[in-house]
Amino acid sequence: MTERIESIEDLQDKLSGRQVAMVATRDEHGHLSSRPVTLQRIDDDGALWFLVNRHASWVTPSDGSPVNASFTGERGLWVSCSGRLSLDGSKERLDGMLDAMSETFFEEDGEPIAMRIEARQIEWWSAPNAAVQVLDLVRAKVSDSAPKAGESGTLNVG
Repeated sequence: MTERIESIEDLQDKLSGRQVAMVATRDEHGHLSSRPVTLQRIDDDGALWFLVNRHASWVTPSDGSPVNASFTGERGLWVSCSGRLSLDGSKERLDGMLDAMSETFFEEDGEPIAMRIEARQIEWWSAPNAAVQVLDLVRAKVSDSAPKAGESGTLNVG
């Protein structure tokens, strides 16, 4: 059985716990640039929240700019969340997100800011474990049929 994402609740369940995403944004030249960022939480509307350093070179005034966060291979599940990025430096937001573990990622001169990805489309791919895949490849070869490589789907959020 493969993993599926059919709702925001499924997304929250599958990505529960600290997950690292590769977050892709456009740089000042319009090129895509990615970096690993730890997911803090997922709201009920599908918004993903991260803590980033306000002074990092890739964090620019970016309200509304396109962004993508991808999560790889955890339990045979790959997820891509695309949407729009916004920043929130309010004390209320930061107080609700900062903890001892997340504070260790900011240097003395670092200033945390909350980064929100308003997810508009969530794509997912899943595959069974390696042993099941091998058995399926053998079955496909013997029966002269196509292997079942896994499943994929799209969840449109906004």
